Amino acid sequence: MTAGCPGPGQPKDFEFYVDQRVTPVEPSRVGKGGVARPLEAVQDDQGKTTSFVANEVLVRPKDDAELASFLSRVHGTVVGSDALPAQVGHVQIPAKFQKASTYTVHLDASAFPLDGFKTDVSVGLDVGGTSRFSSELGAHLLALLASEAASGMDVAPNLAMTPATVNYLSYPQDNADTRWPTGFTDVFQMAPFSGDASGSNSGVAAAMSYAAMRGVTGRVRVAIIDGGFDLDAAGMPAVTGTGGVSDYAIPAGESKPLQWDTLDDDDTAGGRNPSHCSGGSDCPWHGNG
Repeated sequence: MTAGCPGPGQPKDFEFYVDQRVTPVEPSRVGKGGVARPLEAVQDDQGKTTSFVANEVLVRPKDDAELASFLSRVHGTVVGSDALPAQVGHVQIPAKFQKASTYTVHLDASAFPLDGFKTDVSVGLDVGGTSRFSSELGAHLLALLASEAASGMDVAPNLAMTPATVNYLSYPQDNADTRWPTGFTDVFQMAPFSGDASGSNSGVAAAMSYAAMRGVTGRVRVAIIDGGFDLDAAGMPAVTGTGGVSDYAIPAGESKPLQWDTLDDDDTAGGRNPSHCSGGSDCPWHGNG
């Protein structure tokens, strides 16, 4: 028998090492209670770099017993989940969303052995190639995840996503607002929404036009998942001078725009963006548009 190159469709053998030239998008991110969460990074063969929290993982257990067993193995503590309250404003949350399905677990993976990392990656993740880590701590954390995945656990790193662009503020054309220097901005003329040659694929204006042409009168709620919303302490639209003008609508029967803060688990989502945009640029009011 002779060894050869991998056949078509077969992943290359997995290799890894530490390369200090690989750096996360920023040193840390703000977590619950303002606690800083250190970030690490991994880079693949194509040069794509992914940042993740160095001392947190996401786990989706089959039941409470599996979660308890996982926490015992990794000496971890649950610091968050995707569970929602029974009600936000006047909106009743379906029961299936009130029970957590995914948990954020805080742990220290620095002592987890790297001996079985290569095998666990092949078995648990079915990937290959070379991975470069920003430090050994990042390798230890992903080695732990690969080991758990190989044993059947549904686990993942807690990725540090980066906003890529800042949208423009907008107002309906027939809704003048003296707080805005030009009175209003016509969204149908804005490249990020029109889907023109600027590269935008959103086509928001085209979708609105099509809905009007078809006589669609129903309304749907659109959730903005982001950081950096210019709202006051009560969750009402604010004008801070740095965040611009907040024009979030207040639904009928509500006292403020519908909102939920997944960091603090409460119904006031205002505050500066806890992360930075691409290239490390500052975008404190990214969610504001």
